[in-house]
Amino acid sequence: MTDYGAISSNSSTCTDVGFEAQNLSQKEVTSWKESFLTHSGIHAVFAATSDVYILTLQRFLRMIAYGQTTLILVLFFEGLDNVTETEIGLFMSLTLLGDVIMSYFLTLYADDLGRRKVLALSSFLMLVSGLTFCISDNYYVLLMAAVVGVISPSGDETGPFKSIEESTLAHLTPTKHQPEIFAWYGLFGTMGGAIGSLSGGFLVEYLSIKYGNVMTAYRSIFGLYSVLAALKLMSNFWLTENCELENLRSIDNVTDQEHEALIQRSTVDDANESFQGSEASTVNSSTPPKRDLLHLIFGAPLSHSSKPIVLKLLCFFAFDALGYGFLLQSWLVVYFTNQFNIKAGPLGSLLFATTVVGSFSSLFSAALYKRVGPIKAMVFTHLPSALFAGSIPLAGHNLPAAMTLLLFRAATNTMDVVPRTAFLSVVVKSDERTRVMGMVNIVKTLTRSVGPVIVGRLSENGMLWVSFIIGGLLESSYDIGLFASFYWIDRRFNHTQ
Repeated sequence: MTDYGAISSNSSTCTDVGFEAQNLSQKEVTSWKESFLTHSGIHAVFAATSDVYILTLQRFLRMIAYGQTTLILVLFFEGLDNVTETEIGLFMSLTLLGDVIMSYFLTLYADDLGRRKVLALSSFLMLVSGLTFCISDNYYVLLMAAVVGVISPSGDETGPFKSIEESTLAHLTPTKHQPEIFAWYGLFGTMGGAIGSLSGGFLVEYLSIKYGNVMTAYRSIFGLYSVLAALKLMSNFWLTENCELENLRSIDNVTDQEHEALIQRSTVDDANESFQGSEASTVNSSTPPKRDLLHLIFGAPLSHSSKPIVLKLLCFFAFDALGYGFLLQSWLVVYFTNQFNIKAGPLGSLLFATTVVGSFSSLFSAALYKRVGPIKAMVFTHLPSALFAGSIPLAGHNLPAAMTLLLFRAATNTMDVVPRTAFLSVVVKSDERTRVMGMVNIVKTLTRSVGPVIVGRLSENGMLWVSFIIGGLLESSYDIGLFASFYWIDRRFNHTQ
């Protein structure tokens, strides 16, 4: 006799098991989605304000312009009459030096003058520089336009843009979302550079065929540089007053804890705490600081909690930048052109590939920053990049080997940027961020200007390959020294999270 009760019970049990399995599967999918959205930073992007989007767009446009002109800058000067490679190297160094002076004062007073005004002025100078390169053949006129205006000889950031933008992003974004926002900000920057390299290479080839003159093609690229600068200038009008320092206190996501430096929040070093206690009483004093000539030139001094660590980091960042000055992308273009006889189109594609690889690898550096701490995240990604760069000459005339080493360098070259930027945004107070980030970029640019002069001389003597070895050794030394001096920061960082 059939036991319909048992069958019904078994059927009900199977149904329950099925529902439980389905619910478990749905929970796993939901958990995976949440994990992906969190680790990729998409959650943070969706929560960002319109100002964050506009600042990111500005960097995207700027890096397209830099990517296009870097590909042709050295080749443009080589096409001019009576310009030697030593003069080209001098041009790059003086351009970087001019950028240091301009960026120093603009970032020093950006919070007082208004960040949006300074960004607009810098965009205008960028536009003027591009127009000058369109119409002039005179070496000294071009040098003046590059020194006073904004031209990137390396394909990297130049001018005060990055310092002001990063400082603004830091106070527009909650601390917990800052690494992700900086990662996406960096991603769009590197993607802009990649698009610039790719489009610039093929535009040069197309325009050279169309006009029958490669110099006309080069000038057209500088014309497009001016157009992108104009678009960037117009986008400043959509930035809101929340970008200004004076509105920082009114933004809901800024708390008193976020205004304190990382060192101040730590309880690891009792002596440091007692010192900071005395410093706090000094800061709370109602006596306004005296504004003498030194104050106007160098700005207000950093707080006692920020000054020691900032000065030490500046020394290491300067050493890193000194090495990077031997590895500028403009000379990389010359090396691959001479060593492998690559045309502009394929070379632009190669640089596009390296930039794409670097941009997406840097996206996940935010998660690495939170997992292992800022110092390990910086060193363990930057050191392999330095070693790969120093090994490029070892490939000889083997193009696939050289391209592989270049791609490996690109995969790790920018992964230290997000940890460094996020770390600097919390290690100093909010009213010091613009100045400190400006100091970092200025010191890096200043020391970076040493390399091109030496590289120009090496190139003239057929020894351009030596610059890769020098750059790789200097960058590797920076990584080893940084880790040896600041490995304890990660323990303190984990303590404050």
